[in-house]
Amino acid sequence: MKLSYIILLVLFLPITLIGQSEKLTKKEKKEIKAKESEEKLKELYKVVESRRFVIEADQVYGDNGSTFSVVPTVNFFGVDSLNSTIQLSFAGIIGWNGIGGVTVDGYLDKFDLKEFKAGKPITLVGSINGRVGGNSQFTMYVYSSGMASVTVTGNWGDSITFQGRLFTLADSKVYKGMPLN
Repeated sequence: MKLSYIILLVLFLPITLIGQSEKLTKKEKKEIKAKESEEKLKELYKVVESRRFVIEADQVYGDNGSTFSVVPTVNFFGVDSLNSTIQLSFAGIIGWNGIGGVTVDGYLDKFDLKEFKAGKPITLVGSINGRVGGNSQFTMYVYSSGMASVTVTGNWGDSITFQGRLFTLADSKVYKGMPLN
C-alpha cells in the first residue's frame, strides 16, 4: 500500500509544483496586459503613420447629440496617402452617392500625428481640402483595442463623429460610393 502512495506522490508532485510556479500575481498579470496593450498601440501607430488606413464606423454621432448605428462597410473615414474620403450612408435612403448617402473626397492639407506615448491614445489632428463642400478639420483618437473615433468639423461649425475599428487599406472591406465632384 505504501508503494502505491509513493508512486502516486512521485507522479503528481511535479505536476502540482509546476502549476504553482506558473501562477501569476495580479500585479504581474497587469504588467503583462499593459505591455501587450503598448505593443498593439505601437502597431496601430505605424498604420496611422503610413497614411493608409480606414475607420469603419459602426456608430455615427451628430453634433446635436443624435446617435445612429450604421453599417461599417459603407460608413467610413479613410486616408490614402494625401487623399481622404468621408462617406456616410443609411439604408433605405436615396443619396447622392448611389448607396443612400454622401461620399466626399478631398486632399489632406494638414496631418499632425502626435508623438507616441505609452498608455495614451494615438492622436491625429488634420484638415481636409474637400473637392466639394470646402475645408474641414478632423481630430482622431485610436485606442489599443483597435477602436477609433474621428470627429470631422465643417466650415460652418457642424460636426459628425465616426466611431469604429481602424483597419489598414488592405484589410478594409469598405464599399465606396460615387463621390461628389
